[in-house]
This record gives sequence, structure tokens and C-alpha cells, in this order.
Amino acid sequence: MAYPTNRDSVNTDLGMRTRVIFFAALLAVLPSALAQQPIDQAAALEKVKQEIQAGQKKYFVPGVSIAIIKDDKVVLLTGLGYRDLSAKKPVTADTLFAIGSTTKAFTSMLTAMAVDEGKLKFTDSPKKYLPYFRMSDPDTDAKITISDLLSHRSGLPRTDLIMVAGDLSSEDLIWNVTRAKPTAKLGEKWQYQNIMFVAAGEILHAVNKDPWSAQVKSRILDPLGMTHTNMSVPQTIADPDHSLGYAGTPDYRALPMRALDSAGPAGAINSSAKDMAEWIRFLLRGGEANGKQLVSKENYAELFKPRISVFGNLSYGYGWMLDDWNGHKVYQHGGNIDGFNAQVGLMPDQHLGVVVLTNVSGSPLSSETMQGVWKNLVGEPASTTKIVALENPDQEVGTYHLEIAKLDFVVTHEGNKLFVKPSGQPKMELQPLGDRRYKVAPPAPDQVFMSFRPEKDNLKVTEAELEQAGAKFTMKAPKAYEPPITVDALMEKAVAAAGGLSNLRKVKTLSYRYLYDMESQGVKASGVITKMAPNTQADLAVLSASGRRLGWYRLAYDGKRAVEEASFSPTEEKGGTELADIALDSAMFQELNWHELFPSIQITGTEKVSGEEAFVVEKKPAVGSKVVDYISTTTFRLLKRISGSGAAKVTDVYKDYKEVQGVQIPMTVVRDTILGGVGTLTVMDLQINGTIDRALLSTGPPAK
Repeated sequence: MAYPTNRDSVNTDLGMRTRVIFFAALLAVLPSALAQQPIDQAAALEKVKQEIQAGQKKYFVPGVSIAIIKDDKVVLLTGLGYRDLSAKKPVTADTLFAIGSTTKAFTSMLTAMAVDEGKLKFTDSPKKYLPYFRMSDPDTDAKITISDLLSHRSGLPRTDLIMVAGDLSSEDLIWNVTRAKPTAKLGEKWQYQNIMFVAAGEILHAVNKDPWSAQVKSRILDPLGMTHTNMSVPQTIADPDHSLGYAGTPDYRALPMRALDSAGPAGAINSSAKDMAEWIRFLLRGGEANGKQLVSKENYAELFKPRISVFGNLSYGYGWMLDDWNGHKVYQHGGNIDGFNAQVGLMPDQHLGVVVLTNVSGSPLSSETMQGVWKNLVGEPASTTKIVALENPDQEVGTYHLEIAKLDFVVTHEGNKLFVKPSGQPKMELQPLGDRRYKVAPPAPDQVFMSFRPEKDNLKVTEAELEQAGAKFTMKAPKAYEPPITVDALMEKAVAAAGGLSNLRKVKTLSYRYLYDMESQGVKASGVITKMAPNTQADLAVLSASGRRLGWYRLAYDGKRAVEEASFSPTEEKGGTELADIALDSAMFQELNWHELFPSIQITGTEKVSGEEAFVVEKKPAVGSKVVDYISTTTFRLLKRISGSGAAKVTDVYKDYKEVQGVQIPMTVVRDTILGGVGTLTVMDLQINGTIDRALLSTGPPAK
């Protein structure tokens, strides 16, 4: 089963990191001296508005509402564009938007208030208040605290599927997710986890007797005068000044609002820029409203203390990302939910805050706007770097390996510019400074450089040096692997191991029922995958938790079009790289036409898979993501495959091969995905060349 990857789905943000850190796993960038230029506030605010309007066109964002607070005054409060594009209804400062995961800061604030009152402690176990809270890992279960819930360090990955696929109660969500298989030890690494905030909300319910939503209203919204804010989709839709939410595509497809009644503490608040301005003023005043301290200074400060590193100089507190912008501390959080994207940012030492509300899901405009506010109202450091002419760019081109981080840096020459692309990061320009030294341009932070020189022991080979914050790391070209077998010979052996050319070509249809235990999600699926040669495929599954049906999911590819639909998300037609990847996966047997599917195939080394030595085979298609196969060096069976890219990257480990009509089929697949974590798919029964339901393969109108 493919894990649903609908980009319109709820809470797909990872805290909305607002800038890319170049090689952030090694070092944080040292603060630079700020330019001491006086700021013309009126001109700066006008520049912010102009940048937003340019961003609306660039990212296809119909409407934006923004509030900027400086020195406890609202210096900009406006709406731009449309809240309803077809009816041409304009956005105002009062227009309601879903604010998504920026809701988490409200849940953390309520927790700090409860600590003030002695009703709980950050160090308390959740089980003290929720007897059904039980983590599957015994050590985590014994040690987990409320602090861990609020800082995404529970050891559990994202488990949003159970939250959006069905109508489970808060208790059901928590019960299932806490029993899911963790992907890390407690506190080992930061993993965004919505249901842990649901648990925090239920703890607040237990100690205060009122539901989380009632507490948000009585303890935060009412005292701050946020009278237009709510936690109800029906109430929002009934409001005459609410925004529609749109998919982030040029066709401006409107999306239904996502109700999160049982997962409210993670992202259910709907608000306006005008109301959120009061929230920011309250935060910049250190928790004081109308002359009254609503939360103690001590516990207010607890919200913004680093609890776990995210990467580089970015860390997480309680419901807040903690960042640095040119020497200024920044507290920020993004919110992403079907049709909407929000960003809240605070720069306390400048008494400056901003909220940006947009009506497109997954848009980078809100976070870019926050960066624009810092740039225009605070000022960037003056640059003293002198860029010179590019001299001999081709001598720098190549791949350089940084062993300490297990990363490759690929340098390319395009047009009249050099670029570097670290593994898993954006491509960045290398700006020449002379003598084979280059400055790495944004989105890298300031003061990151690369230099090139001949290797000391082999002057014909170039090595590179990465310099960041004064530290230097040598990067060498990866040593070429010399395989003991050719690609064509390995392909022949892989085909033979799969059943032989004749048997594989006889397979015209293949259909199997499966059970898929999404161990890291607390969800199970039962479904059927149907394939028809040469490259048509469909996957239909029913999802359940605690024996209760959550909903259904289907992905179909007819050889040209791919459609993903579900009972819990809008239908989406795939395109671009994602469509190309689905087409590759739909091939009946990739072993039959390696060279046709993959113009570039290379055996790059060997690795152990399930205790067995395997050749690592990198297969690059003309269009789509690289596929990496791990083929046994002895049996020549496929042991593992890595396919897809980004959030859709999938690692499958194949086990328990069984011969069916002369063809070897793995009956167990252990799947690891970015969004879904670890799961085990078990084939229940399998038919080759049997009768299939062709309706499953349809990519026509969605099922009703």
C-alpha cells in the first residue's frame, strides 16, 4: 500500500522552517554585526506589502492577511487579495483563516498557566492524568513527561493518518498512537508529533474539568479581546467574513475545511490577523494583558527554552521553534492545514512580531513574508564580500564527499554560474571570490564558503574544503567502486532469480490481498493491489484502528494518468516527478526492462541487508526519482528497494519469497516511509493471470 501523500492533507508542515541551513548538521552560523542603518518604517512596511503581492503571484495565493506589531503598537494590519476568488470577495483584517499548528502555542500557554496554579508540573508523567496513556517502549513509558509531549521528543513519528482518516475521539487517538511502534528513543531526536499535543490538551481537560476549547476561550481569547476567534469549522463557515481555502496550484481549486474536533490542541483554531495581533502583543509583553499577568514570568520563560535540537541552530521549546536571525533570537511557528497556511514570529529584543495568514495550503509565502519583515524592519548585515569574475568553472565540477556527515556535495556548471547541491538540500550558487574560493549564496546562511585545490598526493584529482563559522572540513571525490560483475550480467541473474524471462513474460495480471500493519501509526489496512502488464496498477485499502473502520484510500495508474483519492482527503491527480515515480512503480517487473526504464544504471558498492551481502544498484530514469536496488550477491534476489524522493521516499525490505506459477514473489514487505514510519505488509493470497476488477484501475471520476 502506498502511504497517502496528498499535499492538501492536514498539518503537513514541520514547524515551517523559515530558511534553509547549509550543512546545518555540523554547525550553527555565528552572528554577524548588524548594519546600523536607520529604518524608515513607512517605507519598510510598504516594501513588505509589495513583496507579499509579488509572492501571491509567484505562489498562486489568492488572499493574505497580515499584522505587524512593533513596540506594542500594530503598525500594519491589512488584507490583500481575495478570500473568495470566484465571488471576488476581498480579504480584510477581520477575515477568518485556519491557523493550523500555530495553535500549539496556545496549548503550551494553557499548560504553563496550569503549572502556575499547581495543578500539574512539566515533569509529571502523562499517566498521572490519563490512565490509558501507555507507550509501547517500556523505557519511554516509564520516563515520558508532559515536557516531552510539548517538544516533539516522544520518539514517535508523525501519526497524522489516524487523526484525519476517521472520526475517533481524543482518547481513541491517544490510545492507538501511544501503542504505536516508536522510531527513536525518548529524547533521541525531534520528530513532529500532533497527537502528543492532543494528549496535553486532554491532561488540561482532566485538571481543569473544562474541555481544552473552553479553556482557550476563557483563559486566553476573552482576556485578550480575541472575540472573532473560534475552534469550530461550522462557526467559521457561518461567519460572513471567512476565507475559502485553496490548493496551491494555478487552477485555484477550493478545498473543504478540515474539522479537528478531537485533535483540537494540535491545530484547530481559526482566527483573523486583527485578533492574532492581540496574541502577539500579549506574548511580546511577556504574558501580560490589560495590566494583568496571565502567566508567571517564570513559566512564560519556560515556553521558550530549547528542549531539543531540530537541526543546526534551530531548536524547539514548548510549541515554538527557536531560531536565530543575524544575532537576534526568533520564536516562530508555522501552521499548515487543508487550504490554509499561517506563520507567527516574534523577535523579542526588537519588540517586533508578525502574523501572516494565507489561504493556500503548503505555500512558502507566509514564512518568506516573516523573513521579509525581519529584513525590512530590522535590517540585514552589511556585506563586505567582493564577488569577482568566474575564471575556469569546469575545473570545480564534480562530486565531493564529506565523510564526517556522510553527505555528497555535487558541483555543476550551468550557464555561466557554478552551483552546489548537498544531499537532500536545495541547489545554491557558488559566487567566485578568486583563487578558487567561493561564497555559498542564499538560501545558505552568511559566511559559508567552498574552496577547491589539487589533492596533496595526486595533483590530477581535485578536493574541496567547506568552511562555515571558521571551521573547515575537507571533502574528497568519492572513490569509484569496481564491481566484480557487469550491470547486464547482474540483470540476467536477477531475472533468473525472479523466475526467469519466460515465466515473467507470461504474467499479464497480478492481484493480491494484503494486510498492512502501520506499526508507527497505530493504524491497520486491508486491501488489494491489482497490476496489469505492462504498467497499469491500482491499490485500494480500508483503514482501521482499534477494530473500527476509519476510511478508505485508493491510488490508480492507467499507464498515463494517476489519481489518488480517499474518504478523508480531496481527490488529487498526480503530475511531475510524483507521476513519473508512480509509473516506474507500476511496471509489472522492472527486471524485464531495466535499460528501457533506466538510461543510467550503476553498481556502486555492496551493503548488508537483513544479514545478507547485497550489490547496491543505482538506477536513474530519464524522468523521476532515482531507484536504488539491493540485490543479493549469492541468490541474486531483490532484498531491498529505495524509491521516490522527499516526503514520498519509500524503503521496502522484501522477505519470505514464495514461488507462484514459477515466479518468485515476496510475501512480506517491511516498509519505511518519511510520513508513515515503519509498517509490515503481509500478502494474504495472490493470483497470477486471474480475473481482475478493471474498475479498480480506472482513473475516471472519483468514487462517491
